[in-house]
Amino acid sequence: MDFRQLFKLRLVVAALGETQRLGWWNSGVLTGTGEFLFQQGFPRSSPFAQTRAGFRVAQLACDEALGIQPSPGGAITCHLFRLTPQLEDAYENERNRWLDAPQEWADCFQAAWALSTEQWPQALVELAELDSEALDWAQNQTPQTAKALRLDAPFEINQGHIERLAAGFVCDPMPPLTPAVLMKNLRSAVGQPLLDKADQGTAVAFVPMGEVKSLPVVIPHDSELQRAEALEQESVALSREVEELSRKLERLSRQGWMEDIPTALLAGDQGEAA
Repeated sequence: MDFRQLFKLRLVVAALGETQRLGWWNSGVLTGTGEFLFQQGFPRSSPFAQTRAGFRVAQLACDEALGIQPSPGGAITCHLFRLTPQLEDAYENERNRWLDAPQEWADCFQAAWALSTEQWPQALVELAELDSEALDWAQNQTPQTAKALRLDAPFEINQGHIERLAAGFVCDPMPPLTPAVLMKNLRSAVGQPLLDKADQGTAVAFVPMGEVKSLPVVIPHDSELQRAEALEQESVALSREVEELSRKLERLSRQGWMEDIPTALLAGDQGEAA
């Protein structure tokens, strides 16, 4: 097992998943600011203490998202931040040896602290040496099948499994709920009716913040918004066709009434009108 690559994969995913980046978990540890704070309490091993904290947050978030409740003696469900106990022990032993040579990891840590959302998911390839084929594989998976590995019987996890567990984060269906994303979708065809009603003075019930946090927030994909816009345009076009057909029907109805009236009577009516 290549534990150095495992560490780098965890580092890239944990860093980019933090609040100010992709927002997968509520954390801001793996940044330059986090480095400064951890140096105050862990001057010798600050980056490794920093990553331990960041990985722990990611681990708990993945446990919750995937519905994992570790239980001794039962089936094991693994994800990038929670492998089998044997692998985790071997990883910790290897990691402890790195503490004696932190300078070997200096460039890696600095690159991780400076990561931005634009670098996802290519950072997995550039910083963690992920095989690009794993990314191609993840594009056709669901989060539940790509992010987790269930072990009901003795099973040997290899490096390919580790890479796929990391690549599984590419197929996450939910974009982060940032202010920019929220405003984008409120201004879309989906959210605009809500704003229109607000402008008309429609009352909106107050919802306690505790309940808001427990509500699932669904942000439509760009493809869904495009489909909604296309359907709206099609609906407008059909409405115009119906209006035109209604006018034609009305004209034909009038002509039918005129044809049923005797010509002499029409001439008499026209003379009276004159």
